[in-house]
Amino acid sequence: MIRVNAIHPTNVNTALLHNDDIYRAFRPDLENPTREDAMAVFPVMQAMPIPTSSRTMSASSSPSSPAKNRAT
Repeated sequence: MIRVNAIHPTNVNTALLHNDDIYRAFRPDLENPTREDAMAVFPVMQAMPIPTSSRTMSASSSPSSPAKNRAT
């Protein structure tokens, strides 16, 4: 099991965000919403006025780094 405690004030530009189901959730007014349709409304649901942020991984969050806090 992996547990993540994270604060992310914006959408992250990954496949979890960019798929047809998410596009329909953000744009239920359209029958077949596109990425561009959804990107226009992504900022409405978040604190930062941008559609998405880039996905980056710091050295401290690298998979090869030892876990600082492990659940027992």
